[in-house]
Amino acid sequence: MSDVEIFKGRTESFIVVKDASGEEYICPQSALKRKSEATAEELKKCIPESQTGGGAAIGG
Repeated sequence: MSDVEIFKGRTESFIVVKDASGEEYICPQSALKRKSEATAEELKKCIPESQTGGGAAIGG
């Protein structure tokens, strides 16, 4: 993916992430972390997709 966005004088790469149902999301690469590397506090902040309404559309 070649699109980048500038944040305070630096560039940030975005990647496409696909969930188990095939829905695609874009995220800054720096925001991603393996679930196995997450702390207990970080995991407490996660919300199951079933509680979010799932299938959020990108861009509206």
